[in-house]
Amino acid sequence: MQNYHQLQAVLLEPNQGASPPLEQGSLPIKFRQVNFEFPDQIERYWLGNSPFRTHLFNSLHLFLPDIERWIIRNIKRTVSQIKDPLKQDLRAFIQQEGQHSSQHAKFWDKLRQQGYQLEPFLAFENNVLSRLDKLGLTLNLAAIAGFEHLTTLIAEIILENNLAAEAEPNVKAILEWHAQEEIEHKSIAFDVLKSTTNSYPIRVAGLVIGHILAIVFLNLGLVVLLSQDKKLWNRQVWQEMGQFWLFKDKVLFKAVLNFCQYLKINFHPTL
Repeated sequence: MQNYHQLQAVLLEPNQGASPPLEQGSLPIKFRQVNFEFPDQIERYWLGNSPFRTHLFNSLHLFLPDIERWIIRNIKRTVSQIKDPLKQDLRAFIQQEGQHSSQHAKFWDKLRQQGYQLEPFLAFENNVLSRLDKLGLTLNLAAIAGFEHLTTLIAEIILENNLAAEAEPNVKAILEWHAQEEIEHKSIAFDVLKSTTNSYPIRVAGLVIGHILAIVFLNLGLVVLLSQDKKLWNRQVWQEMGQFWLFKDKVLFKAVLNFCQYLKINFHPTL
């Protein structure tokens, strides 16, 4: 089992042999082999005894594995057309996303042990993503770039606001590991899109689709889990929700600014 401090050392070790940054300010991409394990018994509300905060992150565990697989299957279709140095980083990106999927999926067993019904949500998510696949590679790449733009912001908020501070240590480790790698590879999906098309309308369409996917899946997962606990209309839950989205963490405000930045003609994730 790898704990948070061990993973910090892995993430901060010298990045020997990695490809050079694509843009000034970007980080080289490196694949790191990790293996998360979780306690046999884990508190139902493992983040500060808070149903809202726990299920917000449980929703990430729930929807990320399949959306990472959607990212991988579309990105893989571009590898033969991509040239170095992006190609080298792209391979590491695919490996990172594969690990994100497999490691988060391990937590499904913990949720099932606690009595949560996950299958209807997972079936809905896969149905949406399979329909999206049929809209063509370019639009899917644009949606992936838009999705990655928002997940980079979420990763930054998790780390800067120390949102996982009160989490069960092993869950804290996986969340902060994923957040750091999300920031590390923040420009890859956008660079792949730019190598495929320079169409601004497609880029914007992908931004909208990517944000819809993230917002719908995150909040639907939250509602599904809170409903099964009969906590959906709990006063404390709604107070904490307001603090997260509007007042303390101001995620909604930051997301709107983040969305608008992407609309700049000369936007790049590293600028």
